[in-house]
Amino acid sequence: MIPENYDDYKKRIYDGFPSEKEKLDTVFSVLDETVSLMGNVDEPMPFLFSGLEMVKSMLPYIKSAPKQAKLANLFEAFRRPEPCSAGTPG
Repeated sequence: MIPENYDDYKKRIYDGFPSEKEKLDTVFSVLDETVSLMGNVDEPMPFLFSGLEMVKSMLPYIKSAPKQAKLANLFEAFRRPEPCSAGTPG
């Protein structure tokens, strides 16, 4: 199921990884700040805009990119494994 909103998303992540609560608290403390910088995330996605309107709508995403990259590195261990190529064990 697709989460209804950000709080629902967080709840599902916590429910899915109960043993990782401490790490998730750290990650969500950063992500909560990032999400707050984006304002209302229920607005249309930037690709639905054009020109100056598009640039203005993308600024929060651009400004939060370094923090999001750092956040992604924290949970690198949860990345899906790369698919095996034919004939390669794994």
